[in-house]
Amino acid sequence: MLCKSLFFLLLTKTFSLVQCLISSYMPSIHLKASHFASLFPFMFSGLGISSIKGHVSTHQDSLVPWRFCEELPVPIAIFDPVSLKILKANQRFLTWISFPGETIQDFHIREILSTSYERVADMLALLPEKQEIRSPAEFFRTGDGHTKRADVIWRLVIHQDDSFILLLILDAPEIEATKASLEQRNKTLEIFASTSQRLLRSRHLGNIFRDLLKSIGQTMNVDQICLIKVIKPAGGSLKLSFKYYWARTQIGSFIENAYRTRGTGSKDKTFPMPRKWLKALKMGQEINGSIDSFPETEQLFFEVMKCNSVLLVPIFVEERWFGFIACCDNRNTRQWDDVEIEIFHTAANLIGAAIKRQRIETEILKTHQEAEKEAVKLRSMISAMDSGIILIDENDIIVEVNEWFCQLVGKPNWDFIGKSLWNFYPELFDRKVASSIKFFKIQNATEGKVTEKSFKNLQISLRLQPIRSGQYYHGTVINLTDVTHLVAAREIAEEANLAKSRFLANVSHELRTPLNGIIGMTDLAMSCNDTKELEEYLGIIKKSADQLLKLINDILDFSRLDTESLQLNPRTFNPHDLIQMLVEVAEPQATAKGLQFNYSWVSNLPLLVKGDVERAHQILS
Repeated sequence: MLCKSLFFLLLTKTFSLVQCLISSYMPSIHLKASHFASLFPFMFSGLGISSIKGHVSTHQDSLVPWRFCEELPVPIAIFDPVSLKILKANQRFLTWISFPGETIQDFHIREILSTSYERVADMLALLPEKQEIRSPAEFFRTGDGHTKRADVIWRLVIHQDDSFILLLILDAPEIEATKASLEQRNKTLEIFASTSQRLLRSRHLGNIFRDLLKSIGQTMNVDQICLIKVIKPAGGSLKLSFKYYWARTQIGSFIENAYRTRGTGSKDKTFPMPRKWLKALKMGQEINGSIDSFPETEQLFFEVMKCNSVLLVPIFVEERWFGFIACCDNRNTRQWDDVEIEIFHTAANLIGAAIKRQRIETEILKTHQEAEKEAVKLRSMISAMDSGIILIDENDIIVEVNEWFCQLVGKPNWDFIGKSLWNFYPELFDRKVASSIKFFKIQNATEGKVTEKSFKNLQISLRLQPIRSGQYYHGTVINLTDVTHLVAAREIAEEANLAKSRFLANVSHELRTPLNGIIGMTDLAMSCNDTKELEEYLGIIKKSADQLLKLINDILDFSRLDTESLQLNPRTFNPHDLIQMLVEVAEPQATAKGLQFNYSWVSNLPLLVKGDVERAHQILS
């Protein structure tokens, strides 16, 4: 029972350590407790035989659980509980007792036991009550004529309507080997668990890998263990780089042997490695065996490494071949068993996962640093802008405010960061702004919207620009620009346009007056036969035409005023003649409207003055 408790304790600890390791560092590998049943069936059956399912009868061909028993790592035999004859024995039992399988079948228990049959019979009679009896120091007759002593367990197993007696040999070498293998596996799993915790806490892999190789090397009793990285430069040949290694003694270490044979040089200097081995490692296969199990063409590697046995296990990082773990036994022609190979594969997977994780973390850190650098640039640009900038996220929370806006409202930026936009200045961020931002959220809109607001005696142009990546909305950039001076300029321009419209209306009226004079006098002249009267009409027509020309010149002068190209033409003229000419044009218009037209001038008006007569005519008319 002590053996049973020890084994199940080791199983529980082993399984928990593996689960801790796998869940924390290698999520791509899934282990269940049922996997351990196949790895250690002795613990699930040899010490808990009642779990075996099947039928047992006096006919050995009907022993359904026999294939399971055959795989147990201990000597075991099955007896009929009535006849006490051997129904079946596994190969380990036959080897231990030195009997061929054909001859031991149907043996009675007395034929293999050297101890008192009566004592054994009395003990077996107690099995229905006790179910299991441990018997120390039983003696067995072997097929080669010798006697063996062993502790045994007698177990009565009942399944459905059948029963049988199970005999387990406990003091066989296989038991000790199994215990040693479990202890070795338990130690390596503890190493993997502690290494995983270190890898999760640190990004400096070198020392961790060195300690891992040393611990595994000592636990697995190897002489040399090394992590070798494969390097293939573009267009170059494959090279092997020694990254981390451990040797039981300084004599004959990997690095020293490789350099002693090939000459000194860089660590990337290649050394003898069969091409066949490299291809196998690249395909995910391990290389293992002693020197005499390889052809002569592949034995140079052993000579260089001064070793008798080797185990090479590939390391993959993100499904690409990274390198391999090399283990050497310098003293023995060692045959590496499945448990040892599996342990080194686990170590290789752990190393590959750690390197992958470091690469991902390095890439994330690099991306974060680049993003932070771009963010600093963006903040500098926003801060230096001669307009206000507010950045809000998809939930309308303010994430950035530049200095221009803070100076406008007289508050520091930390009063805004992390708060909702709608908590501030409803006269600026009103329902129209809220409606535009809501539109950005529900529609795949990329074009911005512009509106104008009056804020703090200023005219503010508010531009809203959505931030999108594909179908996803990430927020809005709000750009505030002071357009007060532009609004004033616009009002001045509008007043100028209104003045021009009024001027054109007046000009059309002024043009109509001389045209009417010309048309009216022309009609009178055409119906007049009196030469003197005709000359008078023609004179008026001439004056009206001159007046029309002056009006046209006035229009041209206004256009010159707009372009600042108007020039004065001073000359001497008679102001009396100018006034008389204006009267002769205006008096008929007044008479036609039933108005009385009178004029006078001062007595001291000079006969001659100097000036621009056309501009004087424009002013007086």
